[in-house]
Amino acid sequence: MSRNWTVEDLGSHTYLVHGTEHGDRVDVTVGLDPAFLESLGLSGVADEQIVNATVSFLLEHQRLDELPAEVEIEVVAAAYDDFPERLRAHFSRT
Repeated sequence: MSRNWTVEDLGSHTYLVHGTEHGDRVDVTVGLDPAFLESLGLSGVADEQIVNATVSFLLEHQRLDELPAEVEIEVVAAAYDDFPERLRAHFSRT
């Protein structure tokens, strides 16, 4: 899938994802918890890369305009059992 969004750093491990769906602008705020990322073994990975990988994963399951306005990475992990392993595998290849 081609990437059709941009990521803006809002500070404090919070990012605003801008994209379009059916010609309409969609904004989704993604929050990252450094302690949670460390528990996944991803503390050395740039936040923006994690946001991009998270959005890519979510878009396998739903459209951008179907995502909630705010997404927390721990909630994604709780909702999708395979997410933590897929995220670790993604960054072990890069």
